[in-house]
Amino acid sequence: MRDKIVDVLRSFFSVLITLCMVAAFVAAVLFITAMIMGGSWAASVCAFIGDTLLPAIYVTGTIAAFIGIISMYANGEKDFVMNTPSKKK
Repeated sequence: MRDKIVDVLRSFFSVLITLCMVAAFVAAVLFITAMIMGGSWAASVCAFIGDTLLPAIYVTGTIAAFIGIISMYANGEKDFVMNTPSKKK
């Protein structure tokens, strides 16, 4: 059952991160296009990207990161644990 939950969480993580990457690529292309086109159209596109698209990317990325961390700990991975060497006498 735990393996099934980990698989589902990793699937959600993968889909969300992929969506974030695609949206960030679209934002970059729109910024470049706006820079080339100029004018009032460019101002409205940059306002849309800054007010709508980028905050959505940030929130989705944060949620995806938490889902990824939960799936790692549910799977028993200890990547964020600091191991210190024991002192031998």
